[in-house]
Amino acid sequence: MVRPSFKEGLCNRCGLCLIECPILGFPPERAKEEIGRLMEGKETEVLSRCNSCMTCDLLCPKDCNPYHLILRRREERYEREGLPLRIRTVLPLEPVNFLSIARESMPEDERKMLESWSEALRAGVEGKEVLYAGCNAQISPYLLRTRLLEGLTVVGEQELCCGEIYYRMGLLGRMEGIAEGVGKRLNSLLPKKLITFCP
Repeated sequence: MVRPSFKEGLCNRCGLCLIECPILGFPPERAKEEIGRLMEGKETEVLSRCNSCMTCDLLCPKDCNPYHLILRRREERYEREGLPLRIRTVLPLEPVNFLSIARESMPEDERKMLESWSEALRAGVEGKEVLYAGCNAQISPYLLRTRLLEGLTVVGEQELCCGEIYYRMGLLGRMEGIAEGVGKRLNSLLPKKLITFCP
């Protein structure tokens, strides 16, 4: 998998990505300082305050992909320091995470919906039109109870994560492995058509 990258040679450190950021909104001088710190691999609060909305990539007048620089620096930090607990709880493949917590408070009919998605995976969906309900849909299964999706076989389980949250957290190596695994699994199902709820 080819990773998108920050185009360091194009960046003039104008800081617009951090000035106009809806979360950080730094004053111009501070923004220039922080983008410099990111580029130099120095500690910056950008790594902990960025909410991964990717707006910085849209704002950059040079199309440098500053979000990818943030991801790279996060990955380096996690390799050095390990994952903080607050990050581990949002990762769907960790033993205790947002999905396991959400399931505990779900009504019985929602839990049965999740079970039916796993059963559909085991039963096989070859030649069917399938909706892949990744971990995002598993937080609120009722979202998929709509006439728009009638006739689709819904498949999903906690272990069938697409890797999107790992990407947003900067866990690029793990994301690549997860994406490869889910791709193989979904391709092996041989559906007629596959629609995804996750990115």
